Amino acid sequence: MKDYYKINEISNLYGIGVDSLRYYEKIGVLIPRRDTNGYRLYGLHIFIN
Repeated sequence: MKDYYKINEISNLYGIGVDSLRYYEKIGVLIPRRDTNGYRLYGLHIFIN
């Protein structure tokens, strides 16, 4: 299991649309890390509560 997943991987894992994930980031619900290229990186700990 990886520590961080890109937005399309999270979308496929949880069945959440990419646009929804970006919206949740915009309103501050999710705060993903960014890699050196600026890609969003989501940890599974963000979704488990």
